[in-house]
Amino acid sequence: MAYGDKYQETPEQKEMFRLWAAINQVENIIQLTENNAYKQFIYLHLNPVYYELKRQLTNLEMTGIITKQTQKEK
Repeated sequence: MAYGDKYQETPEQKEMFRLWAAINQVENIIQLTENNAYKQFIYLHLNPVYYELKRQLTNLEMTGIITKQTQKEK
């Protein structure tokens, strides 16, 4: 039996992974363009993307915490 057969990720876990991966990619772009002459222009556009991804991740995490607490109360 393969590892994937035993463990199934929930849709929320998959989405959290995707959001973390996207945040990581934005951070990589920031590092790669650190010495770019137009880095301020690049950062101006990356900043909203970065914080929107973080907001979505936080919302998803909070939803998971609330769901777990609700299930424990039942």
